[in-house]
Amino acid sequence: MNARWIAAAVAAVALVAAAAILWRPGGRAFELTAAPDQNILLITIDTLRADALSSYGGAARTPNLDALAATGARFDFAHAHAVVTLPSHTSILTGRLPYEHGMRDNSGFRVKEGTATLATRLKAAGFATGAFVGGFPLTKRFGLTPGFDVYDDQMPELTGAAAVSLPERRADAVVDRAVAWIGSQPQRFFSWVHVFDPHSPYAPPAPHAAAYSGQPYHGEVAARAWASTAK
Repeated sequence: MNARWIAAAVAAVALVAAAAILWRPGGRAFELTAAPDQNILLITIDTLRADALSSYGGAARTPNLDALAATGARFDFAHAHAVVTLPSHTSILTGRLPYEHGMRDNSGFRVKEGTATLATRLKAAGFATGAFVGGFPLTKRFGLTPGFDVYDDQMPELTGAAAVSLPERRADAVVDRAVAWIGSQPQRFFSWVHVFDPHSPYAPPAPHAAAYSGQPYHGEVAARAWASTAK
């Protein structure tokens, strides 16, 4: 595709850092020029703390996210508007605070019909729209689907001890579906890709499990942050 890309990486639930400034390495200001052929890619990584990322001096190796930070705009001071997944993402997609959009928790709430979101606005502007989510709190039942041509939220069935956890889909599976959809788009698109893996329980795959044997959360971040940007 010839269209240019805008990529936004967002720590969806807990992004905490130190100073408020928009910067690029070497002190250069970040500029985003308007262009009619730009695509929009929104990546949200659940329960990702800034102090875990190597671009913020953290212990997890996240070279792909570091590269994105090095060539884009990195916020040194940012806070989510809510500490749970569904309200936080509703704020990201609507630009409204929780008391305005009404979402307070991961269950018992549904986005009000007719709520304007990034998807509804971009769909009206002629964009193809696709969402690919990795965690149960963002499945179709909670009402963020309007405006999306595709809302891919297939979760595995959990049994036994695993059933006490929120159903989730691995980042590589989410990214594979998103990449396939993006590659099939003949026009401008907006794609939202949500990764849930850094959420507890922490069970990083090899080789990250061994590399972060005493820090399984950092192992999850290293493994899933790689998957969310490697393609």
